[in-house]
Amino acid sequence: MHILNDLHLGVNRKAGTTPASQAALREHSFGWFKVLLTDTTSDTLVINGDLFDGFDVDGGDLITAFEMLHDWLCTTAHRKLVLVSGNHDYSPKAGRTSAFHLLAHFLQATRLSQVMVVDHTRGLTRVHGRTWAIAHMPNQ
Repeated sequence: MHILNDLHLGVNRKAGTTPASQAALREHSFGWFKVLLTDTTSDTLVINGDLFDGFDVDGGDLITAFEMLHDWLCTTAHRKLVLVSGNHDYSPKAGRTSAFHLLAHFLQATRLSQVMVVDHTRGLTRVHGRTWAIAHMPNQ
């Protein structure tokens, strides 16, 4: 099992940046994410919170993350992806669907048996063997 956390994909910094440096930072974070996925030899990958940098991300970043994770899952039918929501992935005040939940929905729609989502609706959840996770909760 491999565990990744706080990837903050789709990072969009404004202060002290230019459009070119913003694009370079986003490319860099997705580039490293691809390396991490490529180097993951385990059949179970846990992304433990803050997959994205915010509740909303650019649609292109959502598509890129979907394609990368979907490709990783399609490598073998034995692969399992566990997505645990973090504080950037859920907001009790939003009343909308987060980028995290939208991505999870599409991954589950295409690879249901391979994708587990742990969010505020589940509480403490066994994710693999003796490893458990709890998502960011609305009362935190």
